[in-house]
Amino acid sequence: SLWWVISHELFQRHFGDEAFLSIEYPRIAGRLESFAARENADGLLTGEDTAWLFIDWTDDAHSPTALNAIYYGALRAGADLADRAKKTDDARRWRTRAERLKRALFAKAWDSGRGLFRWGFNPRKDAFHFSRHPNIYAAYFGIAGKDELPSIAAALSGEELPQVGTPYASAYEVMALIACGRMDEAEERVEKIWGGMLDLGATTFWESFDPAAKGKDHLEFYKRPFANSLCHAWGSAPVFLLRMLRGEIK
Repeated sequence: SLWWVISHELFQRHFGDEAFLSIEYPRIAGRLESFAARENADGLLTGEDTAWLFIDWTDDAHSPTALNAIYYGALRAGADLADRAKKTDDARRWRTRAERLKRALFAKAWDSGRGLFRWGFNPRKDAFHFSRHPNIYAAYFGIAGKDELPSIAAALSGEELPQVGTPYASAYEVMALIACGRMDEAEERVEKIWGGMLDLGATTFWESFDPAAKGKDHLEFYKRPFANSLCHAWGSAPVFLLRMLRGEIK
């Protein structure tokens, strides 16, 4: 549901279909307001219904910090859509909620010593738990600013943090590197993941790809042989990543 709101904003940004927005806007507003009922006092999404929501196919991905970074992106997207629809009260309310959420993320999850966002909000359990996903979305959605982006970029460019699980998540990592100004690393990541598939003879992009895998291991997924989809829409990110790398779209 968060990505649904974000996708509406991307569609309007690139195509400007006001008639479609007028039809969809009541549902967008209703969805954003439904999230408010799930916020805690700090404006964070919490509770049993947020305990496992899809972020990536890896155990390390189901991060409450990453989830709330995506929520921040949805609130900002909703505010931009409200501006387009001339719903100024909605835009103001959702931007206010986004800024409160951003403050909470820094208060609860930012580690100034490491220069990274932690996996979660538990000060004891998550004190040393760092993963790529919270930092990918913090960079991509603009939660991290100029003071935070260099250390996040260094971590995403390195090998210390556990790798993402899919080309789908790799696409957001590429966009995070672009947001950090690391264009060379972003391009290298595209060549490594999607170029790696092409080198193996792919004619469509795959659900999962590990450059280090060999032979039939490329066809394995969910720890099952031949479970990897070899024609998967969520692997098609180069369609827009290449244009982003050329500065044609944002």
